[in-house]
Amino acid sequence: MPGPNPLDPHPMRGFPQVCFIKNTVKNPNIVVGDYTYYDDPEASEDFERNVLYHFPFIGDKLIIGKFCAIARGVRFIMNGANHKTNGLSTYPFFIFGNGWEEVAPAPGDLPHKGDTVVGNDVWIGYQVTVMPGVRIGDGAIIASGSVVTSDVAPFTIVGGNPAKPVKVRFNDAQIAKLLEVAWWDWPIDVVSANLALIVGNDVEALAAVKPPDEHLHTQRRGLPSLSRITKQSTFRPQPRPPCSRRATQSELEDPTEASKAGGALHNQDRSPTCSRCQPFIMDKFLLQQQVLERLAEDLLQAEQAARAAHEAATHEENIAENKYDTLGLEAAYLATGQARRADAIRQAMANWRQFRPRPYDASKGIQLGALVCLVDSDDKQQQLFLGPDGGSMKLVSGAELVQVISSEAPLGRAMLGKCEGDEVSIQVAPIRQQFEVLRVH
Repeated sequence: MPGPNPLDPHPMRGFPQVCFIKNTVKNPNIVVGDYTYYDDPEASEDFERNVLYHFPFIGDKLIIGKFCAIARGVRFIMNGANHKTNGLSTYPFFIFGNGWEEVAPAPGDLPHKGDTVVGNDVWIGYQVTVMPGVRIGDGAIIASGSVVTSDVAPFTIVGGNPAKPVKVRFNDAQIAKLLEVAWWDWPIDVVSANLALIVGNDVEALAAVKPPDEHLHTQRRGLPSLSRITKQSTFRPQPRPPCSRRATQSELEDPTEASKAGGALHNQDRSPTCSRCQPFIMDKFLLQQQVLERLAEDLLQAEQAARAAHEAATHEENIAENKYDTLGLEAAYLATGQARRADAIRQAMANWRQFRPRPYDASKGIQLGALVCLVDSDDKQQQLFLGPDGGSMKLVSGAELVQVISSEAPLGRAMLGKCEGDEVSIQVAPIRQQFEVLRVH
């Protein structure tokens, strides 16, 4: 293979301070392209330590393209650093539990800027800080010590705090051509054969040797296109599997130790049980966000279907020619049905936006907002999230399925007021199903 091996963590013999990042990153929410390197004489293989406040339950990604050069001390601040800013105080009282969880913010109250995306052939200088949700275009240069708080256009040099444009490297026509050429997506043998053109300054000459598009398809696999990365990230709350392990005294006295043992950040309390079994209040809000995202997708589909049905109902080809010609009438019924479905989804979205999940109160039993684990007579467990009307769906949380149901559903009504250890039963046709409430969060 021409050039260095992209699978070699240290491609420069005798010079371990340069590391191809892709080979050392373990976090699935950090995606890095081939040949992108980090230069650090102390810990080049530990690039992940520079990605701060990157909590898995938030689900935001750091995506870096190919052939990027990242200098020592560059820091990426992720969305987990954000505090609520639309209240009088920004202090995160709710994370400490013990009654303070009553003021836990709704999903929309915590700023979330989406994925942080760095394009291809980007040079990031010494001790740069990149803030959450920033998108840095292909060919950009970030001056040393800059704090990047907003998007950077392709082939633009920025610097300062906050980083501002200093210079555009090429004119608009050249930039458009370079983005079309996208040499970083070429097969590596073609890149190697045309290095003189790539490091030169003749855009047209480089464009003339671009391989056919069909040769580039496989080169783009595994790294999302910048055009397909949105500002919205899907939250994926992580499951907390049950276990019988007791927390150690050191874990009870030091939350850092509990976190190392597998507990979540910001546990609600530190009662003497296994830290992995502690309820984590943010899970509910993240599930709520997933429900709202799913409802938004359903609403878009319903609105599109309603428009299509309305156009069909009013199209001149569907005008009835006799009393037996019912195509237009059928399309009108369909349009009405789709419009009503869209209205129902809008109402469900309003219900879920106003919904404020609360922590489980054993004195009241299961109430709206409870996250419940039921086990049946075959010892099969299922996770249920009791929410407002209109949000019945299945969500994926880590490796588990969570069934969202309303309190008006038969099982939802049967669970209301129950506590851990209680039995729940419902009649389904001739069969009576029985469950035990295993856990409630």
